[in-house]
Amino acid sequence: MARTASDPNDLIRRLEAALKQARPRDTADARLMADIVGMTWRNLLMTHIEPDPKFPIERRGSEGVPWEFRVVRVLRHMLKRAREKIAANDEHARKVRRLTSFTVPEAEGGAVSMADLSRLADLTIKAQGMKERQKLYVPADTVRDFLSRYNARIRDAILGTPARLDPTGALDPSARAFIDDEMRNLAVTAEQAVQEFLREWSAGLFEGGTG
Repeated sequence: MARTASDPNDLIRRLEAALKQARPRDTADARLMADIVGMTWRNLLMTHIEPDPKFPIERRGSEGVPWEFRVVRVLRHMLKRAREKIAANDEHARKVRRLTSFTVPEAEGGAVSMADLSRLADLTIKAQGMKERQKLYVPADTVRDFLSRYNARIRDAILGTPARLDPTGALDPSARAFIDDEMRNLAVTAEQAVQEFLREWSAGLFEGGTG
């Protein structure tokens, strides 16, 4: 039975096994290609093909025209991407440890979710409190850098919500427009709050604050 691919290590094992069986000239349509990589066609399409402009496609499917893939090319490409995700996971974990001094489980697939961001913020606050009690202070540049990147991730997560809610464009146009507007307003509000804090906090530094 086809499965969704969430663990890049598991995906790599399946792809490597499939690559050993594939022949250089093998081709596959959408259903067969999905079976070969061990996932549903929808998952393959939405999480691997559509987001990746370099995904190797021999012929893109359309009304009455089947998809066509070179099996070996697809397997090698997906192996490369899966290994890149593992490297991204490792880098994500290292950044979290540097920022918080806590060990946080890696995010599967390398993506940073809203839950990840919330947890990162909570741990950072706790770590900062411990350091302050120990008379150890986080440098001002580190705080600025963290908040800027945190804000960028929040903004990207918010603005990406409509596309995740309606990946195929099936929503009524007026409903989609309303969601887009609300998400943009929320992103602007969040960014303004962070920028206001940074301005006030930076001003405090010049008046003798920590840093």
